[in-house]
Amino acid sequence: MTICILLSVVLHLTYEKWYLTLSDSRTIALVSVLYLLCFSSIFHNFSKKPPTLATGRFNPAEELLRWEPGSTTNFTEDQVQMMNKLMGE
Repeated sequence: MTICILLSVVLHLTYEKWYLTLSDSRTIALVSVLYLLCFSSIFHNFSKKPPTLATGRFNPAEELLRWEPGSTTNFTEDQVQMMNKLMGE
């Protein structure tokens, strides 16, 4: 918690005061770059294909064993339901 507070103070004193002194054209450029980064990361996450086996079929048990908290693997709704059924058995 203390680290978060210190980080927010440091960011306020450096970055936030810096971008407030920018001209209009540089502010627009900065905002455009930030939007581009956001959209590209969203597009990158949506373009990932759901995991499949070499045979092309989804194996929920294998995916559950390989899954890690915080991973960005995108599963379809059917795949999630298959994994939930497997965990409930």
